[in-house]
Amino acid sequence: MDPGPLPGGRPAGRLYARDDEVAGRLADGVADALDGLRGPWTLHLAGLPLGDPTLRRLAAAMPDSSLATSRSRRLVDELDTVAEVQRSRDPAEVERRLPAVLARVPERQRTFVRAVARLLAAIGQLEVAVVPAADGPAAVLLTLLDRRTTGEDRWPWWGSSDVGGLRRELGSPTVALTASAGLRRLGRRGAARQLSD
Repeated sequence: MDPGPLPGGRPAGRLYARDDEVAGRLADGVADALDGLRGPWTLHLAGLPLGDPTLRRLAAAMPDSSLATSRSRRLVDELDTVAEVQRSRDPAEVERRLPAVLARVPERQRTFVRAVARLLAAIGQLEVAVVPAADGPAAVLLTLLDRRTTGEDRWPWWGSSDVGGLRRELGSPTVALTASAGLRRLGRRGAARQLSD
């Protein structure tokens, strides 16, 4: 079960490697660690970008693995087109608005969203947006802020609206790898062998 909502629209995972050689060493290390396990195992890596060099090398090293691609969906912020929106990056304002946001988050995800929102607000990488209404917010939105040399990248993370202005659209494609071994394992070199007790 996922700990909470992750921002959509782009690959959420990365297997960082600075070049193909490092990607190969990382993939070999993962495959060697799995080869050394003495019981059944399953490896599932999801949300990775297409063409990830480490994932490509890992799939080649594990011939019984399967790859699957999917298309992510991203949240689009159009709140300004439907109502007057109050936006803030001030950690104190985020904290003040957080109960209204959390009231709309599924209960099992509230602890995760609260902790991540507070952390990101403290380091200046979160914006809270609220559409006020008489009986509480008509819409709430948390947006991640990624500052780059080319400017600021806004990544709507979690939101809920009674007045529209939030929609989902297709985002980047992602890839997942799944590999497992039970009573018999097909090793990296293609030779089947029995697991010892």
